[in-house]
Amino acid sequence: MLRTAELLRIFGLVAASSVNYACIAVLTIFWQLDLIPFMFIALLMSLMIGIIGADIARSLFYTIAGVVVGTFLGAAIYLAPYSIFGESLQATNIASFVLFSILGKHFLVGLSLYMVGAIAGSFVGENIFRKA
Repeated sequence: MLRTAELLRIFGLVAASSVNYACIAVLTIFWQLDLIPFMFIALLMSLMIGIIGADIARSLFYTIAGVVVGTFLGAAIYLAPYSIFGESLQATNIASFVLFSILGKHFLVGLSLYMVGAIAGSFVGENIFRKA
């Protein structure tokens, strides 16, 4: 059974990575970020999570959980004004279509990149902790 400190560490790491990936999603949506800068930023985020996780299975779990929660959080940030201010159904549908067409493409392309970054980061993290 996991101790409270370990659960807080897991929750903190997933929450922090979720906020980071939500920021990537918001950058992608609002600034219409191309695929290459998105891939570079996503690779760096996954690499950092892999270094902190230092275990391949945990790093992959933290990365995928952070990506999924962060993408939904970014989508909620983008669609919140449409639901708060009571926009018409047609405007909301158009906004959600634009959102999912942009984020879907970036999510599918970045999924393998997230895993590569997490695995590479866990190898780097293991080597750093082994030498320390």
